[in-house]
Amino acid sequence: MELEQSGLSRFKLDGPLGEGADCQVFAATDLEDGVPVVVKRPHPMLIVHGQHADVQRRLSLSLELQRAMSSASSPLAGAVAYATVEPGFAYFGDTHDHPYLVVVEERARGLPLVGSAADGIKRNPIGLPQRLFALHPVVRHFAWPRFSVARDVLEIGCTFLDLGIVLLDARPQNVFFDPRNSRIKLIDTGGATKARPATRRRPALDAHDFYLELFKWYLPMDNPPSTPEGYTAPHGMDSVPRFEQDLAALRRTYEATPWRVIGESGGAIVERVRERGYSSPSEFREHFLRLVGQYEARYDTLASDPARVAVWREARQLLALPYWRKYLFDPAEDLVAYRAGESS
Repeated sequence: MELEQSGLSRFKLDGPLGEGADCQVFAATDLEDGVPVVVKRPHPMLIVHGQHADVQRRLSLSLELQRAMSSASSPLAGAVAYATVEPGFAYFGDTHDHPYLVVVEERARGLPLVGSAADGIKRNPIGLPQRLFALHPVVRHFAWPRFSVARDVLEIGCTFLDLGIVLLDARPQNVFFDPRNSRIKLIDTGGATKARPATRRRPALDAHDFYLELFKWYLPMDNPPSTPEGYTAPHGMDSVPRFEQDLAALRRTYEATPWRVIGESGGAIVERVRERGYSSPSEFREHFLRLVGQYEARYDTLASDPARVAVWREARQLLALPYWRKYLFDPAEDLVAYRAGESS
């Protein structure tokens, strides 16, 4: 729904949720029905210098994708409204000399798998959900298998590929995880783009670039942490994906792992991704899900170690810290599915 800028007053800003290089995101309430929403705009430092055109283009593409995939079961956070803010309009408590796009979306339940980099600088445990629920699910949801996050991100990416779009930058900051039902919502599709062939100036960009991201952020490359603090730092967020370098590093890791079956399977898939050798998403899906099953078997064994389970549960208690209260998340109620076998 397109609004005049004055229509944004319907959404009362409740406070910042986070910010990245592209956007600033606020929690808000729809005053017409009391429903929580989020409000996004290009980062104000970009607006000040008139350098927000690329961000606006990505926000516009996100709106198109949300419309194309709108349904109650959509893995995307749905768009509620959007408006163009003209110079001098002070909805956010500031004014700028350039117009910019504001997007209002449904607010996803649960937690971001990784919090914002700005929150990390303040020493918040921003990587806790990623390590607990995606990378090292020592304790699993009572109704769902381990590594459901990797499976769900795979299916979202394949849905995009069916639309002719490569889902890029599906990094954990852009994925919300709801522990109640072990499901995810993608809250930012700004990196989605059309595939392109290789040229003399640029490498190819296709489904294989998305496949790399699955390995980089959603499969573990080592054993679970041995201390609760080891669960708090994000994994794989050191740089943007670099196709050749990252896949070469992944191949070396699989070659060195003591997990023989996982090492052989993972190394073979990674090498084929590096060669851009998959002819279809269905072919990659078959191989990737087989590898995920091998990870599951490995973690079924790890879950029989009381010491590893105890560390995981201690780390889970860190989700009760005040930092997590700004999200639609209640540690007392939303983690019940991960408390099987614990004494009351």
